[in-house]
Amino acid sequence: MAFPGHFLVKCAVRDGAAVIDPFNRGRTLGVDELRKLLAQAGGGENPDRAQVAAALATAGTRSILVRMLRNLKAIYLRYEQFNQVLSVSDRILMVAPELADEVRDRGAVYLRLECFRAALGDFQRYLDIAPDAADVASVRERVVELQRQAARLN
Repeated sequence: MAFPGHFLVKCAVRDGAAVIDPFNRGRTLGVDELRKLLAQAGGGENPDRAQVAAALATAGTRSILVRMLRNLKAIYLRYEQFNQVLSVSDRILMVAPELADEVRDRGAVYLRLECFRAALGDFQRYLDIAPDAADVASVRERVVELQRQAARLN
């Protein structure tokens, strides 16, 4: 399922559906537990039944793959293995090229690896596909800085 922050499995039973947490010994979760998990993932809001139901929507293959790759990316970031982060980011964007935050994040990894032209390209693409994002101003500053740096190198 597409439940945020937690991988869950839903299976049909006689009275409806059971939600199972495969990483917690296959424990079945009730609505109250699901609300708590959803609230933790969503910043402390108190979700209603409709929000819980929406979070329990079936995740497609592509969505599951992106989620697994993002988990792998987070592990590599934790250990500052930036070449591996870059490799995983490339794969995420092969599967889901429309994910603006992934384009921006890959730009930051390129910057960290001192691949300035690639970083500039990703930051410019991010601005094109997410012109209303909250961090547009800071990304624009990076673009200007990288353009200046590129001009000095030529």
